[in-house]
Amino acid sequence: MSRSLYRFRSTDALLRTYKELENQEIFFASPHELNDPMEAYRDIQWRGDDILWSNLLRHYVRNLTVLSFGVNLARQGIFLTREQLQLFDFEYRAGLHRTLLPRAEKALLAFFADENVLAAVTALGQLQVPLGREALWLILTPIHAFAQFLVEKALGPDYGMFEPPDDRGERWTKIAKLLKGLPSVIAAIADAAGRLGSTSEVGDFFGALSNISLQQELALRVRLGQEFPGGWIQETYLKRYPEEFLRALEHLTFPRRYLASFSENCTDSFMWSHYSDYHRGVCLKFRFDDENGKLSLPLSAPVGLGEDGKPLIQTVSMECVPVNYSETFPTVDFFRSLGMIPRDVLMKQWYRAPDGRASDRVTDVILEDPTWRDQYWSVYGKHLTHKLLDWQHEREYRLLLNSMDLQLRQSAQRKCVYLFERLEGIVFGMQTSIADKLAILKLIEQKCAKSGRTDFQFFEANYSARLRSIEAKPMSLLKLAKGS
Repeated sequence: MSRSLYRFRSTDALLRTYKELENQEIFFASPHELNDPMEAYRDIQWRGDDILWSNLLRHYVRNLTVLSFGVNLARQGIFLTREQLQLFDFEYRAGLHRTLLPRAEKALLAFFADENVLAAVTALGQLQVPLGREALWLILTPIHAFAQFLVEKALGPDYGMFEPPDDRGERWTKIAKLLKGLPSVIAAIADAAGRLGSTSEVGDFFGALSNISLQQELALRVRLGQEFPGGWIQETYLKRYPEEFLRALEHLTFPRRYLASFSENCTDSFMWSHYSDYHRGVCLKFRFDDENGKLSLPLSAPVGLGEDGKPLIQTVSMECVPVNYSETFPTVDFFRSLGMIPRDVLMKQWYRAPDGRASDRVTDVILEDPTWRDQYWSVYGKHLTHKLLDWQHEREYRLLLNSMDLQLRQSAQRKCVYLFERLEGIVFGMQTSIADKLAILKLIEQKCAKSGRTDFQFFEANYSARLRSIEAKPMSLLKLAKGS
């Protein structure tokens, strides 16, 4: 059996900029390339024991050491990009990282020797309610000031970058005051969680607090100017590091994913406006295989790496799944969802203490329990096909391209080729230009002649007074040349 789904596109993408129609290509977009900012959102929650929290803070200080090195190169007029600095490479594979790690460990010795830090780790490990992104951000803010101080001291003049900070100066006095209040902040979070009850209410409460901080930063920028003098490195070091660190942690959970969107209908006016250039584009009608309600489409797609290190392309039957619409997002238990970290690194740097003790919170993960593995992939699948109720009018289906070990960040690597026989027809928009219609007709006529097809369908979107909506009317008078 088969079933038809529709894909809205601009004529510019089909005919000119990308020539998708001529090349028979379907582009798979990253979440950040889509029009819904919530596509990239993951409701990540943190709940761990003292081992897991200690290791998270170790990674915080190690990456801060790398960033500090970049800041001081910038002060000398040497500006590195994020890629050159390899910030948030949690495996620390770069030569620069190996050089800096001894200094980071020196800072960590002082960090975990502080009684307030130890008290905070203990308090975090005893929390019965998971922390959301906003609450953890508030906790990391005072920790950041202390970690900065220790990293600068550990790097010191040996690198020709820092004058050692004064342990008795005004800066240290302020940091010590913040640290002393850290266990009380965590206790307040636990108390608020107990009083507010639901996780969503807790998130809203701490989201409001973090929003106040962001407004204060914006006000400061208005007074001082928009750009930091040291560029992104200086800005991250002074203001953005806790936020950037949390964003980097998200990428440790699930593989990068890319998607191509389809719809059950081609008559939604909003979709014509959003996805087909204000009705000037078209809607492609595809034929999918339907086996007991499971839709799929054969595509030439990357399936692995060849001997030359480039993506290996093969024809695969790619499943097309419906989007689920609801008021809430699926939650992700961070410490139990670190699927993108090699197992040896995961065991050594996340799930075990330096003395070899293993975390009790992730025993089934360590043992690779099949139930945990099934839950992990189930949550991953829910994130790929979830949108808020505001979007349910789109009746969307998605083809999903998972990166796994593939490097698919370049757009050209995410173009998959379909068989022309799977393109059943094209619906012209209400404002598609005559020139674009003629160009499409000519191109389809050539493809039909080459393949011997005589069943290609053309439609035109028009307003129906009877239906009081847009309908796709067949253009039955159009006759394409038959193939030889």
